[in-house]
Amino acid sequence: MSGSRTNPAQTLLLCLLSLTLILLSQIQKTKFFTSTINSTTGVILRPLVHLKQAIDYQLSTLNSIPHQYRLLLDQERQISTLQIQAQLVQSLRDENDLLRRQLQLRPTLPPQSIATTITSFNRFALISAGSRQGVSLDYAVTRDNLLIGTVTEVYPNAAKVRLISDPDFNIDAITSRGSSGKVTHTGDQLVFTNVLQKDSLQAEDSVFTKGSPHLPPNLLIGKIGRIVSNQSDIYQSATIQLPTYYQDHEPVLVISY
Repeated sequence: MSGSRTNPAQTLLLCLLSLTLILLSQIQKTKFFTSTINSTTGVILRPLVHLKQAIDYQLSTLNSIPHQYRLLLDQERQISTLQIQAQLVQSLRDENDLLRRQLQLRPTLPPQSIATTITSFNRFALISAGSRQGVSLDYAVTRDNLLIGTVTEVYPNAAKVRLISDPDFNIDAITSRGSSGKVTHTGDQLVFTNVLQKDSLQAEDSVFTKGSPHLPPNLLIGKIGRIVSNQSDIYQSATIQLPTYYQDHEPVLVISY
């Protein structure tokens, strides 16, 4: 009996070994469940993480909308300011062009100008200066920078002038707004014709000579009167109001060009 009895120390060791094996078994089971849970959690959480990232991006975009709207408003205000400035610049440019033309109403007369007087007139005028005084064909005859007519015949001490009131008078002209056309006669009226519809014509606009090989530019002819315009036509026209009437022995200048 005494040989088969278990040593207490051995029994304790066996118990410890058993407990150790049980613990190891539980640890393995716990690791297995933990790994399974982790892998399952990763599969579940990965789409959720992506979804959260997408939601964060959308929220960031939504939060930036007020700032973008303010930028858009600022740009619209800047565009409006630039448009106003452009209109102001164009207005100043138009005023500058008009002033430049008005300053050209009285250009410096060329040195080849001859003072004389009208001695008789009808459709034509006779002036008391001719070839001996330096007068030649096509010279312009003016008074106070107003065009009276052009020389058509020259004599030693006199010359014949076709007045702008003559029905056969025809020259190129331009208004103070830069609209080009021709000055001619229709019936008993002096008219400004062949003016494109797109060009500006307004009553009281001044009409000047446009210039030619023999006729100086910027000599005043008259002012725009009644305007005749039809949008279906290529050209528009207007009557010209003559600024002056001529009298015998009135002083004039004969200008070469």
